Amino acid sequence: MAPTPAIRYNKSQWKAIQADTPRIFFVGGLGSGKSFTIGSWVKNRAEVKGSVGLLVAPTKDVLKFSTLRQVTKAWEKMGLIKGIHYVVDILPPKSWGVKPFSDKDQNGVITFNWGSYVIAGGLDNYDKWRGIEVDYIACDEFRDVKKEAYDVLMGRLRGETFISHPTFSHQALFVTTPPEDFYFLKELVEQENVTHIHTTSHENAVNQPENYIDEMAATYDEITFQREVLGEMVNANGRLFMHTFSSSIHTYSPEKLTIDRRLPLYLSWDFNLDPMTVVIGQFGHGWAYILDEVVLNQGSPEEVCDIIKYKYPGFRYLVTGDREGYTRQKNTKGNAPMFREICNHLGISFSSSCIAPKSNMSLLDAHGKKGSRSLCNSVLSKHPLFAISSACENLVMDLERARVDRTGQLVKSRGKEAEFLDCFDCFRYMIHTWFPDWFRNSKQYTG
Repeated sequence: MAPTPAIRYNKSQWKAIQADTPRIFFVGGLGSGKSFTIGSWVKNRAEVKGSVGLLVAPTKDVLKFSTLRQVTKAWEKMGLIKGIHYVVDILPPKSWGVKPFSDKDQNGVITFNWGSYVIAGGLDNYDKWRGIEVDYIACDEFRDVKKEAYDVLMGRLRGETFISHPTFSHQALFVTTPPEDFYFLKELVEQENVTHIHTTSHENAVNQPENYIDEMAATYDEITFQREVLGEMVNANGRLFMHTFSSSIHTYSPEKLTIDRRLPLYLSWDFNLDPMTVVIGQFGHGWAYILDEVVLNQGSPEEVCDIIKYKYPGFRYLVTGDREGYTRQKNTKGNAPMFREICNHLGISFSSSCIAPKSNMSLLDAHGKKGSRSLCNSVLSKHPLFAISSACENLVMDLERARVDRTGQLVKSRGKEAEFLDCFDCFRYMIHTWFPDWFRNSKQYTG
């Protein structure tokens, strides 16, 4: 067994390592030491010969590209070296004298040279774990795990090695940043016989890059900062989607927004037939203007393009919007996708002028990626000059009324009191296109 170097834990990490309840929830901000905690917690149990652990993440990709990398990095700091003390996805060397976990497939199996195992996998298909029996479970990014998956996991703690072990018992460790829809997590941490550890990004500042927290403070809106840095379960649901929008702050009269003819106009499309909608914007270093909207009932792409060319002749146009524009053919001539048809009508190159992302951004944060709500609110809150023309009456109305339900999902209706939010969708697509790296490098947009 590998010698363990002296490890210094912060207070919250040590509490998780020492917890003796069947379930442990380590809830904290980004960079608060959650991954190192998982690595250390698993290592302590894996040192028991014959033990079998389960290490999971919400998806196989999260496990492969995030969880496993962070856990093995933590193990290296603790003196565990891959290839010497453990192997992943392959049979153990015969010189170890260790029996393989499976005679058939070693995929997802971590084998230690003293004869214990950790099975690693995603919860994309959580039913695959119904037949396994393990001594302990460590789950990363619990915020993105379904309740049904959690129930399956808790039924797997049946491993033989820890039934009567003098030090360890069957336990499950869940680490996470609080989700936007936190009600299930809150219900779990408030149950009996559970250890709930709350920590913040600040507690682990000594192990973070320089200015790590300051950069998040400069980028995140208040609610996102509370959740992602302070690790708080913030109730932002059942309220406005754009909770940082203020018409008194963000709305300007059209004459105050000077259009720069040297810069392109961004045209963001939503492809409902009734109405067909476009929001028009222009961006520079340190400023972002939403200039106009076109809302045309029973409109065709050609008719909307004619309006744009009439109102804004001689500009270079860049096209973005709903990803359905790459495939959707409704109301177009022939079989051309919407985006190609639009570029043809505008007289611009589809290959160089259509800059829409190939996939729409998720509304909520998921799998370690920020969602539309976090991005839009953070941009409106932290951008030094984000101005929306008062001529965009439908957009302003959408921003003031768009709401989310208890789970954080956008509420839309098409009844008598319809809330279509078409201009709102155009606005979100525009933000996604222009600010893709906002959370990594907001300074490139703010001048």
